[in-house]
Amino acid sequence: NKTLSNAVVTASAPATPTLNVLYTDTMMKGWLETSGAGAWTIDDDFNVSSITDNGAGDFTINWATDIGTVNYAVVGTAISTTARCLRETTSTAKSGTVVRLEVFKTDDNVLTDPSAGVSVMAIGG
Repeated sequence: NKTLSNAVVTASAPATPTLNVLYTDTMMKGWLETSGAGAWTIDDDFNVSSITDNGAGDFTINWATDIGTVNYAVVGTAISTTARCLRETTSTAKSGTVVRLEVFKTDDNVLTDPSAGVSVMAIGG
């Protein structure tokens, strides 16, 4: 374990960050690891209250604590034995409480459930 001496938490990071200062806009807001082919079972998470299944390859992450802004980044990967990609969709507006994601096949852009789940994280804001 490492300890930060005299650590300070502050708002937005400047162009040149300061030593021993944690910036709220660089902290993890939530993450999720699921399993199952479309069952969207939460294996482990931080700040996720539930997942809403919107159909094949289409799900919404419901944050337990409001992120407070829509200006956060969502990154993830489909855990699969075949070529799958994960994208944030605008069919439902991202908010501080939810983000809607889709998994699709890379060869024909058809929504499909991943064979083994997804890993997703949200940062910023």
